[in-house]
Amino acid sequence: MNTNAQKVQIVRINRILAPKYQKVITSRGSQTIAALGTHHLIDSYRNVIIDSRLDLDDFEAQMQDEAKIMDMAISR
Repeated sequence: MNTNAQKVQIVRINRILAPKYQKVITSRGSQTIAALGTHHLIDSYRNVIIDSRLDLDDFEAQMQDEAKIMDMAISR
């Protein structure tokens, strides 16, 4: 079960991922959790799983770094 902080964190991550048609999903059901982990990344355009067993804190830091790099490249 996601806490409020995790829900907010997923919203922030998904906002960054939206232009790439990707989003973080919280797994439901014991079989899905066993196979994919608690959170996984999907490509909603192609409907495929990109990554599984995501650590939300590490993934958010990585996405924010990538977003900063893109912002710097656009502003040049």
